Amino acid sequence: MPPRFSPASLLLPACALSVGLWAACATQPAEPEAMRFYRGNTHTHTLWSDGDASPDWVTAWYREQDFDFLVLSEHNIVADHERWFAVGDGRLTAERLADLQTKFGADAVEVRETAEGGQEMRLPTLAELRERFKEPGEFLMITGEEVTDSFEGKNVHINALNTVSVIDPQHGTTLNETIARNLEAIALHGVEHDQQVFAHLNHPNFTWSMTPEDLAGVPALRSFEVYNGHPSVNNRGDENRPSTEAMWDFVNHAAVREGRALVLGIATDDAHHYHDIRLGKSNPGRGWIQVAAAELQPESILTAIEAGAFYGSSGVELHSFDRSQGGYQVQVLPEEGVSYRIQFFGARVGEQPAMFEEVVGTEARYAFTEQDLFVRAKVVSDRPHPNPAEEGETECAWLQPVTGPAAPARR
Repeated sequence: MPPRFSPASLLLPACALSVGLWAACATQPAEPEAMRFYRGNTHTHTLWSDGDASPDWVTAWYREQDFDFLVLSEHNIVADHERWFAVGDGRLTAERLADLQTKFGADAVEVRETAEGGQEMRLPTLAELRERFKEPGEFLMITGEEVTDSFEGKNVHINALNTVSVIDPQHGTTLNETIARNLEAIALHGVEHDQQVFAHLNHPNFTWSMTPEDLAGVPALRSFEVYNGHPSVNNRGDENRPSTEAMWDFVNHAAVREGRALVLGIATDDAHHYHDIRLGKSNPGRGWIQVAAAELQPESILTAIEAGAFYGSSGVELHSFDRSQGGYQVQVLPEEGVSYRIQFFGARVGEQPAMFEEVVGTEARYAFTEQDLFVRAKVVSDRPHPNPAEEGETECAWLQPVTGPAAPARR
């Protein structure tokens, strides 16, 4: 768990608001104070859908690993009703039931006999999990759902955060329409319930469902997973198809030229497998986000995410970042024996997206040029990921893009 820090400020200055930044307004900032970040995962599965562990087992894992907030994002399900799960179906074995009873106590695990002589266990609801694990200011469970749709065999999965009830998949006559209709349904859900919600598109390279052009063709897209810890989502692309990072830059290049909002990059673990921890399984803790929010409340967390006041991580921790009108500054919270490279990517007028600069060390500042359309930052460490989604991964952090001086005015 990263140390707890006092933020330099948790207010958005007026000049920062004008360019969508979270930072002080100085073009040459002094040594930044360490930010306070809340660590959370927004994409997690349990026995409520296709995970292999009970929701209380899953919640306890994240709490014990010092996560500050968690979203149980089941496929087209919100855990708000009674459901019994058969013991012995493969995902809930007798041994795993016994482990639950040992961990939480027999009275906390409700089991009944079936007419056929078997057993069923009642899955805890989200309300029960909140009551059991509540620690105000220390741990927060945000209601969510993975709205799961498809078009002609192409998967369209979108996580909806801070929802009230199930949002049904909307379908469409094209891939782009399917994505757009589901994003619209999530937004309307927030309006109808007077609730702040947030949506991020999941794993675009899963079954090679989407191209960069597909994503760029959905103006309502505001966020997607640039890193997902499932071993089947093809974060790196292949010899013929782009990585999710390359897709990210392609989409933002299109967005900034058209005067649209930049697309944010989320990191998640998309955990399904909690009992078999190894390469090839979708394990917890591979990726998460660190959010510089004012407090540990859903509205505060979502407000900070929407403002880009967060970064995705697969292990690298930051001391601070500053995205002022003059430049982009990053400071790593270093660990002994680990080396870091801080990279700045973006696009300039008349050019394709590329890496602008790379600095070896724990601090770097990129000064915007007059030709910059947008800039983002990434930190790459030389420490191997302890449980990678793909072989050869090292721990990284992905910071959010910001428009540069050459960006057209937003429409």
